Amino acid sequence: MGVMQEKFNEMMSAYQQTLDLPNSVTTIARELKKIVNEEIQKINSDPLYSDEGKAVERQKIRDHFGQQFIKTAKKLRDDYEKAVVKAKTNAEILLNEEPPKPDDITLKTFQRELNALKMDVLLSTDPEKAVQAISEFASKQTNPYLAKQLAGEFAGLASNIIASSGQNPSVKLKLRDTLDTINSRAMTPEQQKAQEIAGYMKDAWGRDLFRSQSIELNTIEQAVGQKYAQYANKPHLFPVSEE
Repeated sequence: MGVMQEKFNEMMSAYQQTLDLPNSVTTIARELKKIVNEEIQKINSDPLYSDEGKAVERQKIRDHFGQQFIKTAKKLRDDYEKAVVKAKTNAEILLNEEPPKPDDITLKTFQRELNALKMDVLLSTDPEKAVQAISEFASKQTNPYLAKQLAGEFAGLASNIIASSGQNPSVKLKLRDTLDTINSRAMTPEQQKAQEIAGYMKDAWGRDLFRSQSIELNTIEQAVGQKYAQYANKPHLFPVSEE
């Protein structure tokens, strides 16, 4: 297995974690409620406790499991943010990687055709036809490496056309569409997935794992109280003196 394949696998594994960990909050909330209710039921049915004693013991149970919940929420947050960093880092590594070169004959053919295109664009008196020529050339590029080389030459090609068109907005729009096509072809399937994941990760850091007013958050509040539930999404801010 090559290094890039390893990075791709690591990225996909971390990305999957960023999806699975938020989904785990349902199980966390359900199990917390179950164990707290079981312990409170034992207290409520114990004839040795007075009503006041039962109230004290119930609060002890809520505090004990509330603190356990804070520890669980901390680990969940840490694991999630580590996965976000890992997915983002590996995505960037993949996006920065050069696509594999084709054989020499393919390279030389591409360079010859590109040089001919440059000359045609330079001498063209019709900006629309020049854009069409670039678009047709771009549509032929199925090799990511060659498409990336074309992307690197695009600014020079476009500047000539834009100048000769008198800054025509329609021409600029067509050039933008052509560039989008080139850029999409300049990536391997792995890089396309990396770009998708990198975009997702931009808003992933610090994302609430327990959705506001969700069933899970309400369940936690019912089980251990608002004192603990309010720190579900920011467990590291829970006062140390309370632990």
